[in-house]
Amino acid sequence: MNKLYNVAKWILFGSSLLLLISCVSDMGTLSPEGNTLIIPENVPGEKFTTVIETPAGEFRAISVDLENEKLDTLKEGSHYVVTDFLPHPVNQAAIPVSADTDMEKIVVWIVGRSVRAGDTLSVDPIALLEYTLEGQSKSEILAVPSDPAHQTIQVENFSEFIIEYDGVKYLLEGWLRNRHGLGKVSQLSWKDQVKAQNYINAKLE
Repeated sequence: MNKLYNVAKWILFGSSLLLLISCVSDMGTLSPEGNTLIIPENVPGEKFTTVIETPAGEFRAISVDLENEKLDTLKEGSHYVVTDFLPHPVNQAAIPVSADTDMEKIVVWIVGRSVRAGDTLSVDPIALLEYTLEGQSKSEILAVPSDPAHQTIQVENFSEFIIEYDGVKYLLEGWLRNRHGLGKVSQLSWKDQVKAQNYINAKLE
């Protein structure tokens, strides 16, 4: 029975990803190299403005260079850096943080419609993800767009998310555990929206 249940979950996982990918426009035309960006500024609060790095459905790793205010597809030699698993099921974004003269980014996973790399988007955090990647601790935010026009799920807090959209949580966990290769991600845990907001605000203060 457990074996059938696990098979069914992976079928659901794969079907959900295929559906997400089919809804995304052709990303092959995306050429972000050298584009000048407007880097959003944030203050402690409950809503935050992110800059989109890697859109949902994208294989290539795209990153915001905060110091030079540029958007670049990461490359190794002449080849794009791509995920080792399936394409991004959600938008990967960043909340810029100023720390004296240095800039750092809080990674944000946004469940919603695909948003073009380099665009800004206001979000509501709903969870804090903590996990270990090859021995290194990671803390990242799960969020939904503040604007209903960009939403694909309607939740206001972590409790609603895990009750009404457990399938989305399961899909994202599976992708995170496999994107860098089997066994590289471990100890994945979730905290609620209050912990997520506190984490961001502590960085912004």
